[in-house]
Amino acid sequence: MDELQSESVETVFENKDLVRPDTIIDEDRIVGRDDQLKTVITNLKPALQGQGIPDMLLTGPSGTGKSLIIHAVCKKIVELSEAQGMRFGVFSINCEGPGTTSRAVYRLIQEATMNIEEEPGVPESGVSTDQKLERLWEIMREHYVGVIFVLDEIDMLDGPYSEPEYNSLLYQLSRARDLGRFDGPVSVTAITNYVDFMSDLNSRANSSFNPDEVFFEDYDATQLRHILRNREDAFKQEALASDVVPLVAAFGSQTHGDARKAIDLLRWSGELAISRGMNGCWKPTSGLLRNDTTPIENCDTSAGCRLKRSSVFSPSPQRTIIQM
Repeated sequence: MDELQSESVETVFENKDLVRPDTIIDEDRIVGRDDQLKTVITNLKPALQGQGIPDMLLTGPSGTGKSLIIHAVCKKIVELSEAQGMRFGVFSINCEGPGTTSRAVYRLIQEATMNIEEEPGVPESGVSTDQKLERLWEIMREHYVGVIFVLDEIDMLDGPYSEPEYNSLLYQLSRARDLGRFDGPVSVTAITNYVDFMSDLNSRANSSFNPDEVFFEDYDATQLRHILRNREDAFKQEALASDVVPLVAAFGSQTHGDARKAIDLLRWSGELAISRGMNGCWKPTSGLLRNDTTPIENCDTSAGCRLKRSSVFSPSPQRTIIQM
């Protein structure tokens, strides 16, 4: 317990947030997704002029950049809108948790009120879904010039009934402008690993939710190396052995090109070096990884990887800059 009371802990990390799942990536870290990035930018750019924008469905295996791309572009839209003195809303939820449309709508209300001086205005339970939706539309009208809903793992919103709950949520959100609930640009981006997701929608949801579909394929080993190189500045200079990134990329390519697993393993290599050295004097090496395969066998597939690059390292040859 003495370690808890120490004033400082030596570490191999310079900025560990760069290899944490919740850190939102800057555009200059995106690798191997030029076509998908261009499509998402083309679809959402008209929102900056107050024009309508299409719904989107991002599909593909885990760890292939779906969430990374949409959040990077949405972050840029928010920043550009703020520079013009306008507030653009990006309300993002993971649908694995809520379970029902009613709870999902409440999560969206929480997202909508997070950055404004406003209370949700409705309780989480005890009122109808319609009442929650009316509150959501009210917040949007009063505080936002445009809104993008991001529904990650949409297929997980199945609910307790025979018909999945995502049908109702997609139906309601995608009709917001058509029904006069909101006058500004509004779009729904649904994210799923399931490429045949649209075939499971009921007729009402299929009629109202007509997305542009964008597919994300697995990363190859070369792309994974570039992705990891773009995150080396999470470590102190010369703290990361030169053979770690190629080895982690090789392991990642064996797990179907999952960048999330690869980045989790890169972070774990630093944590292992600290725990083995106890005082930060060790550094991550390929030998450490080869001698302890626990993270390779049990790597968390649900962890996200959104990272920010400094100017210490040279840019990747596949570096892409978002220009709106």
